[in-house]
Amino acid sequence: MDEVGDAVVSLHPGIELAECRFIHDAAFPPMPAIMADGSGSGTIVLGEPIADWRSRDVATQDVVLNCNGIERRRGSAAEAIDHPLVPLAWLANELSRTGIGLKAGQTISTGTLTGMLRPKAGETYVADFGPLGSVSATYS
Repeated sequence: MDEVGDAVVSLHPGIELAECRFIHDAAFPPMPAIMADGSGSGTIVLGEPIADWRSRDVATQDVVLNCNGIERRRGSAAEAIDHPLVPLAWLANELSRTGIGLKAGQTISTGTLTGMLRPKAGETYVADFGPLGSVSATYS
């Protein structure tokens, strides 16, 4: 993890906008099929870089996800993934093992801390990472 962390240029709070090409009906596929289809990855909205992230306790920082000003979810990296470098180190090792590797300048989402929600048009979501910053997305 230290080696991977040394290669990270910046760490940002973010909201991932999941996009799933499958219709949510009785024929919705099982999770392995969704994972094989890119895990519903879509677009990520990044906040400002977290200053001095290496010296801050990013893993235990609470994240509160609000929708139109109402709290919908709460979480932390410590509960979800231990630390953002854990899934990043796994990804770097796995891609290295397969001969693909990671490239300088790539943006990597390390996963959700608050789970997935299905937004509706007109809703504004704000992910508040406390002193680490916040990021918002409005769905149209």
